[in-house]
Amino acid sequence: KYKKHGIIDTLLLVAFPAGLIGARLWYCFVLEPEIFLKDFGKVFDIRQGGMAIMGGALFGIGFGVLFLLRFRKYLNIRYAMDIIIPTILIAQFVGRFGNFFNQEVYGGIVSYESICWLPRIIRNNMFINGEYRLPLFLIEGVINIGGYFVIRYAVGKGLRKYLALGDLAFSYIIWYGMTRALLEPLREGFTLDVSSKTGFGYIQSWITAFAMILVGILGIVGCHVYDYIRKKKGLAPRTLDTI
Repeated sequence: KYKKHGIIDTLLLVAFPAGLIGARLWYCFVLEPEIFLKDFGKVFDIRQGGMAIMGGALFGIGFGVLFLLRFRKYLNIRYAMDIIIPTILIAQFVGRFGNFFNQEVYGGIVSYESICWLPRIIRNNMFINGEYRLPLFLIEGVINIGGYFVIRYAVGKGLRKYLALGDLAFSYIIWYGMTRALLEPLREGFTLDVSSKTGFGYIQSWITAFAMILVGILGIVGCHVYDYIRKKKGLAPRTLDTI
């Protein structure tokens, strides 16, 4: 749409590396600060893994938006957010299969009968420590890919006449927050005891999920209030149809 200086190619050089850095920093200083604050050098030791998609999404979005505001002022930022941010759900769907192969995101113990209908490769990889585990990666992956189509088509097209620019972007924030709020308590190792010695217990991600829901709701309200004020001033609200 924007010829030489498009959106995707620009953000690939900014949002993608920002997302990688954010994913690492989030894991180190939000999920396991007691380890990395004591030895900052371990932040750079990525051989043992340690990435958090929540930090990757938030940092990628944040730096991408800032870059467009600073260097692509001819773009309508809310328009750009609407067409880009919901597609992160597709990336998260793919990413959850990475967790599957690494046996990282799974739930509690389940019976073989409850997962016997799944493909053998999934059943076999969910056999961990002598027990079958809830394939949480698959549940979240399906919710992610389903969320993209809900936001892009059910909301984006079905409710088009009621939308303000920015609604689809903030719908992603709400959807992702709701997904993690619902599924995080099902993860193996989840605990509300912040003093637990068995790990970080994922409570930080759970709390952040509720914060994301609130931010998304406030963002949508803000977009509509902004357009309402413009209308009162005699300025036509900008929509996807007018860009």
